[in-house]
Amino acid sequence: MSLFDKDEQGEQNISFLGNLFHGATFYVFMVLLVAGVIFGFKFYIQEKDTDVLISGSSDVGIGDTIKLKFSTKMLQSSIEESIIIEPALKVRVGWESPTDFSITPLESPTPETVYSITINNAKTQFYVPQERIKKEFRSPVFPELKSVYPINEQKDIDISDHITINFDKTIKEPFGVEVKIVPMTTGFQHKFNEARTQLVITPAPKMEKKTEYSIEVKIKHNHLTLERAAYSGKFTTKPPPPVYYSYHGSNTRVRTEERLEEVAPQISEGKYIDIDLSSQTMFTFEDGKERGAFKISTGKRGMDTPKGVFKVMGKHGRPWSAQYGLFMPWFIQFTSQGHGIHELPEWPSGYKEGTNHLGIPVSHGCVRLGVGPAKEVYDFATIGMLIVVHR
Repeated sequence: MSLFDKDEQGEQNISFLGNLFHGATFYVFMVLLVAGVIFGFKFYIQEKDTDVLISGSSDVGIGDTIKLKFSTKMLQSSIEESIIIEPALKVRVGWESPTDFSITPLESPTPETVYSITINNAKTQFYVPQERIKKEFRSPVFPELKSVYPINEQKDIDISDHITINFDKTIKEPFGVEVKIVPMTTGFQHKFNEARTQLVITPAPKMEKKTEYSIEVKIKHNHLTLERAAYSGKFTTKPPPPVYYSYHGSNTRVRTEERLEEVAPQISEGKYIDIDLSSQTMFTFEDGKERGAFKISTGKRGMDTPKGVFKVMGKHGRPWSAQYGLFMPWFIQFTSQGHGIHELPEWPSGYKEGTNHLGIPVSHGCVRLGVGPAKEVYDFATIGMLIVVHR
């Protein structure tokens, strides 16, 4: 074989390798191209299907923040320029991160209203357009009134009772409560419970006796001129308990005396007996509340019932007084000199002094009570309990 023939053979080999290299490059290019198209298509689909989550979208008031969280980074200007809120509401918008968009109302939304957030031309950071995005948020709902004490038309309410108003949810911004009580002949203090679901109104110091009160409750919006009437009713306070002279055997009152005024307790804790020499009336109190009012007869002039603060020293069901020769049923001793509280005296013959003595100071220093009230006070009293005697 000639040298010429070898060179020709080499050229043929080089030509073959060159064709092979070009063919492989083409196939690699095609593979990369196809892979790129597939990757690009998948990327486009992924960007096209961007998810949007909304948080903080209920009970939205002025200053609250609604957040839109995108599943991919967005072209921020496309969101800011195309967002629409209906009904119209002045808001502040901003980005907390490339995926977190915030909306904050700068004015109070109208209560009980559904607002729509529409974004028409949203694009991802790679300019992939999105379908129209639409989300909703809701403004606060007016609280509802559940119950009121005293109930409408209720009678015989104690003049120191609280007024309680219960709501179905916490009273908070943007709502407040307005209560109107008529007549305002006394002061009232109000306080919410910790959960702010109950408003307690306390008379200071007490309401008027035997008086009709009207009460109106409104729930008001603190930022808009909106309010809702929640309740309108009335109740009547009871008169002071009557003063009792005596009872029948069946515990029915034989004679009573209507009172014009309440008596303020001098001791607010525990039980005690209050004896008013001026009105010839005895009162029993427990924890600041009156338990009974009874007409009495105290010491006549020269044999006056002592004034001061005493303690119950002893109790006797039916002691005999050797000094005066009579029985003193339901005797409660409160001085070392023998002064006590007892039922109308009873003579050995069975004769008992009448209730006409009650209200007149005719005793020898003790405090007389009528038949029935004496047993009630006897049962009420305990050893060591205070007795306050005053004029």
